[in-house]
Amino acid sequence: MINKSLVKKNFSRAANSYDKHAKVQKYMSKKLSDYIEQEDAESILEIGPGTGIFTQHLLKKFQKSNFLLAEISPGMIKRCQEKFKKYDNIRYLVEDGEKLNLEEKFDLIASNASFQWFQDLKQALINFRDTLKEDGQVYFSTFGAKNFCELRSSFEAISQGYDYSQKFYGKDELKELLSEEFREVYIEEEEYIEKFDRVIDFLKAIKKIGANSAKKDKPMLTPTLLRKLESEYQNKFTVEGKVIVTHHLIYVKLKK
Repeated sequence: MINKSLVKKNFSRAANSYDKHAKVQKYMSKKLSDYIEQEDAESILEIGPGTGIFTQHLLKKFQKSNFLLAEISPGMIKRCQEKFKKYDNIRYLVEDGEKLNLEEKFDLIASNASFQWFQDLKQALINFRDTLKEDGQVYFSTFGAKNFCELRSSFEAISQGYDYSQKFYGKDELKELLSEEFREVYIEEEEYIEKFDRVIDFLKAIKKIGANSAKKDKPMLTPTLLRKLESEYQNKFTVEGKVIVTHHLIYVKLKK
């Protein structure tokens, strides 16, 4: 289970450092924007905009649309408000996107690299489906089952049963889950490899964007365990002097 209070705290703390370190999220935002086939949308709901990296693509793509940005982190919403202060077509809502209960309907619901923080993705998407206008669509990107596979493997080797972060859906599992609730489901996936000098640099980068583990009752990562982790990781997953990190990226389009 995910501690949503910790998610809110982590992302608010990272609001000022996010843009500098969110390399993967920036890549995903451009890919997701290109993935969107819908051309017209009077109203758009964006879930988890963070600092507005994906929002910038949406604003360029849908210049005449009205936007509602729903974000769990007050710190992140503040960054969006600073970035988009010249726009009069954006409203902001500080709330957990998974728990939204909105009366208004939207032509498009979109989210970049946010849904992996949901406790019950299926129920959240049912809620989003019911918030769409007729023929409305949902587009989102998230992380798949192979995400951080090197880190997971290293933890398993040094401390069997140590579950550092939440589980992620695989492509087939996700398609089966969503096909029950939507008329059309399209999913694409890819792997994005990032490289760091050391394991600790990778862990620090995660923290700088607020994406460090927010699992409830997570075991403490002690200095001793960290040293073992670094040794195991670097011995097994070093290529040309750099430790590698696999990001499993998934892009989804849903039609009501």
